[in-house]
Amino acid sequence: MPSCDLRTLMGLAARENAKTVRYRSIRPLIVDAIQVNGPTDFPTCNGALHASSGDWVLRDPHGNVRLCSDAYFRSNYAPMGASQPLEQFRERASRGGC
Repeated sequence: MPSCDLRTLMGLAARENAKTVRYRSIRPLIVDAIQVNGPTDFPTCNGALHASSGDWVLRDPHGNVRLCSDAYFRSNYAPMGASQPLEQFRERASRGGC
């Protein structure tokens, strides 16, 4: 299963004025996250996700991609310092992904 970079997944919309930052959830779930600057659609294995301005796109170590609102993201995730590649946090038993 090839790993996909969050910026590549989101396409051109993520390349303009966006910085990918690694965050951890208060429940110990480590994700890559990027905040959407404007309305955009991007493809996933399960169809297109429709993001609004301010939403966060999250990718977990298994490659699952999902959206969450800014309010939910800020109340449940905290930034991490420099860390290992996201895939290193993958649990031993696979639970899905693209």
